[in-house]
Amino acid sequence: MPGISYGKTSAATRGGRGGSTRTRGFLVLGLLMALAACSPGNGSDDRTTSGGKPATASASPSAVSGTVAADGLTLKGPRGLGVRVAGGALPVGMRVDVAEASGAPVEQLGTLARSAPVWDVHADAPPSGEVTLTMPYDPEAVPEGATARVVTYDPETKRWYPVATEADAGARVLTATLEGFSWKTWIVDRVEGVAGAASWAEYQAGRLLGTRAAKPDCSGRPKVPEWVKDVTTVTDDNAQIFACGHGDGDKLVLEIANNRGYPVSVVFDRPYDGMTSSSWTDGVSGVFQQVAAVRASNRVPLISGGSATVVFDRPARQAGVIQGWARRDAGALALWLTTEVFLAAGGDVPVGAGKTLGLANADCLAKTSTSVWATTGRAAEADAAGAAAELGGLRECLARSLETGVRAWGVDPSRAIHQSADSLRLPPEQLGAVKALRYLYFLGVAEWSLQAGDLLVNDGTPEAALVDLSVRWRHDAVVRSMPLFDLTPTDRGGGSSGQHVDAVLAGDGFPRSTGAWVGCEGEPAGVTYALNGRFTALVAKAGLQPHTPDGITAEMVVVADGERRTAVRVTRATTAGIEIDLTGVQTLQLTAEKVEGTCGTSDTPYGAWGDAVLLAGR
Repeated sequence: MPGISYGKTSAATRGGRGGSTRTRGFLVLGLLMALAACSPGNGSDDRTTSGGKPATASASPSAVSGTVAADGLTLKGPRGLGVRVAGGALPVGMRVDVAEASGAPVEQLGTLARSAPVWDVHADAPPSGEVTLTMPYDPEAVPEGATARVVTYDPETKRWYPVATEADAGARVLTATLEGFSWKTWIVDRVEGVAGAASWAEYQAGRLLGTRAAKPDCSGRPKVPEWVKDVTTVTDDNAQIFACGHGDGDKLVLEIANNRGYPVSVVFDRPYDGMTSSSWTDGVSGVFQQVAAVRASNRVPLISGGSATVVFDRPARQAGVIQGWARRDAGALALWLTTEVFLAAGGDVPVGAGKTLGLANADCLAKTSTSVWATTGRAAEADAAGAAAELGGLRECLARSLETGVRAWGVDPSRAIHQSADSLRLPPEQLGAVKALRYLYFLGVAEWSLQAGDLLVNDGTPEAALVDLSVRWRHDAVVRSMPLFDLTPTDRGGGSSGQHVDAVLAGDGFPRSTGAWVGCEGEPAGVTYALNGRFTALVAKAGLQPHTPDGITAEMVVVADGERRTAVRVTRATTAGIEIDLTGVQTLQLTAEKVEGTCGTSDTPYGAWGDAVLLAGR
């Protein structure tokens, strides 16, 4: 279970000494109020009971204390809290205090239901053995599908963390085993409500006080291009995603912002043509947002309050809609995890403009980029266990990097994560790494599968299905089209591509398709057309037909006037949509080449440009 601070629980210690406080772009910390002082002797009973039983202190309305005997100590605290210190867990004669606390940052628990008081359990040393806590709770306050959990506060990282909890509804008691002393209370985890599934994973990812972003401002910018019919967003101040649109020549530019205190991914139903996010000079949060963005094609990662600019070119189809959804997926959680750990570690890796990263070495930066999108893929498959494995691997990578640095300073990492960082008396830059290591330790105690699962569940709520942003377009210049196979090629290479075929691609029928021979000898097969500026767009679905041998992967390429416009890889089970602007293009070349597998013999082409059409203007 989580190790906690073992020093005095006065306001000074709870304030988090040992290094400057770093501003977190996506985490709002509650103000720590002074803990009401308790009289040292209030309600104490230091006697050891007969028969070798542990000493017991009786409860008072506000505080109790007791002294540890050879066989331990049992305290019956205020409001029904029980603390049992096993024999040998603390030195004989040490005092343990239990008080009903005030000033604890319970606002950090956000939307998680909490109906209990907060207790302060204190001793002057960490336990070397078992400390058991029994806490009264109300089973009627726990809805079906939710869980009652004891949570404990760590003053070093200034967070609440869940503890493995056993609930006895009949006795109306929660039981948990603790490794240390601090503030304690209980919550109702994973409550279904109007806001979806609230969970420990959600508030841990930064919900806390519900931070909000500034709305992007598109006033004074060029108006949206003529092909855009309208841009629809949620205008309420509590909307999850803020957005507005403007023009850049014939391009649509969307300015979007995350109006939440936790990271999200904004997923569009079609690839965008360009996206810019935070830069290196925006600090560590922006660094990871940008790293994640590099791997994207239709997904925009946003840190808490983060913003991005997304660009869409004029679509080739005659009319349609672009839709975007905010997703709290496992990829966003991986982004949050790495950002938070780097922030907690302090700055010692320069990245330009006076900004720094946060670890003595940045070995996990590439790991983060990979994990964000690996977990995103798993999230799309609703594979919570797989996402949890990716996140667990990322956590271990970060922990190894931190442990290496902590050992280099002569500090045992296991001691650092169990003992108050303040009591280690390390320089501030070393304290940062120790605190970051504590984050990772606590996250290892909590169930990774629960975290990944909760975020995936959140994506399955009715609210997640609602569209956060949509763009409708018209393409009034397009008035007619012709099948690609009706246009006579000017050149063929490596096969007789260009003929009409009735294709089946990934199980779907495309009766008006254009055949594409696949080059299997290290050279692409292709076909060339003279367009002479007569067409505005090519629209098709690229794929391989059922008679293609197993294991074949082909790369299908579109080249306009010598410029490679797109290249997609397809198999018998996968296809790729093609929409290419051909305005003013003189020459079009389409090629296909095997990149994996072994070809056989066939009288008909393996590949096809499914229902390919050329759109023509007036």
